[in-house]
Amino acid sequence: MIKNLLAKSVLSAAVVAAFTLPAHATNGMFMVGYGAKSIGMGGAGVAYGQDSFAAAANPAGISRMGFRIDGNLGLFNAPRSAAVGYDAGLPAGKSDYGFDQSSHSLNNLFPVPGVGATMDFDDKLTLGMAMVGAGMNTTYDHNFYAGNPYPGASYSDKLGVDLIQVMMPMTAAYQVDEHNAVGLSIVPAVQYFKAYGLQAFNFFNITTPQGKDYFTNKGRDEAHGAGARVGWVGKYFDNRLTLGATYASKIYMSKFKRYKGLFAQGGSLDIPANWAIGIAFKPTEKTTVTLDREYIKYAGVKSIHNPGPGNQAGVQGIPVSAPGGGQFIKDLKLGEVNGMGFGWNSQTVYKFGVDYKYNNDWTLRAGYNYGRSPIPDNQLTFAALAPAIVEKHYSLGFTYTIDPTSEFTFGYMYVPARRQTACGVPADQNVVGCVSVKMGQNDIEFGYSLKF
Repeated sequence: MIKNLLAKSVLSAAVVAAFTLPAHATNGMFMVGYGAKSIGMGGAGVAYGQDSFAAAANPAGISRMGFRIDGNLGLFNAPRSAAVGYDAGLPAGKSDYGFDQSSHSLNNLFPVPGVGATMDFDDKLTLGMAMVGAGMNTTYDHNFYAGNPYPGASYSDKLGVDLIQVMMPMTAAYQVDEHNAVGLSIVPAVQYFKAYGLQAFNFFNITTPQGKDYFTNKGRDEAHGAGARVGWVGKYFDNRLTLGATYASKIYMSKFKRYKGLFAQGGSLDIPANWAIGIAFKPTEKTTVTLDREYIKYAGVKSIHNPGPGNQAGVQGIPVSAPGGGQFIKDLKLGEVNGMGFGWNSQTVYKFGVDYKYNNDWTLRAGYNYGRSPIPDNQLTFAALAPAIVEKHYSLGFTYTIDPTSEFTFGYMYVPARRQTACGVPADQNVVGCVSVKMGQNDIEFGYSLKF
């Protein structure tokens, strides 16, 4: 009876959180890790499941985890800015924000809730669920795309996008024998999206007649879908060595009808497939060292991977043409079946973490995460809307065991600010001739767990 009530409470909390979760991004569109413990170890967790959020990294990781409920609250800070120039070259003698227009994104602090639970059905089968999120957000108070100027937009207009992705993996893990476990998650998902301030793009030959009224300023739209994740964990040498592997299919989403003129395939924005391998090694009884390698296949989603307007001469992109201006090289339009996208490449991410059990009450953690920016220099025109360009992540954390049934966890991740700049296309062949984007991140995570 108590277990059923607690499970219903966790599910209700997940549904409420799903409608309040703000968008954010770290490894491209994906979170570095899930839960304060994982964040404290650079996001590593494919071979080292520590709480119910482990199912989001590898469903086999919750095997024999017992009955527990985990709550998490992150405070995510991501200062973002962009500057543009309308000439093809970087203005001589002008630094950072010496461009024609620039703006800092507002709303830089996001509360990020999360919940999860696991329950051993018997000595072989463990069931679990969790709520995790991802996404992107920019809210510029000045519309730098409109400063050339172009009809239909003004510099005083706001500019930005807001993408929220909420995934709720429902997981079953099965202990095959004393050394091996497998897991399967069914992952329903919901996305919310809005864009505003893109009127200047109508001045260029990149929107179709049927799509020109469905790519900006249409309010919030939503899409629904589902995918699956499978995983394996194997323990060897008296559990001193653990190996893990996982694969997540693409999450196939319904289309954004209000933005069918922005995203390729008439409004399609699926969540990319990804896979990872991991290793966890215990050099001592108190120390665990982990390393994960994850691959995110952005190339499998046209609206993310297909090239958009180019901004660097001599590099393959899609220069656009204003009326009476330069040549429109490749006849790809926003919203078409194989239409323009954001130009992201697939991304490989490395996650390294260490935890040290200092005593029965305290466990200490540290980690490092690296993933090269998925955005090429010649794709920065659209990247100003979603500047997911950060690469290096440093983290630390701890868990304090309050009593045998409860614990408190803290995690902190610092991401140094990074700038990416590209110039080279004359203003009559692109919305802007020169773009510079910058982003940094801080993430503070608080977790509380109950074990029964």
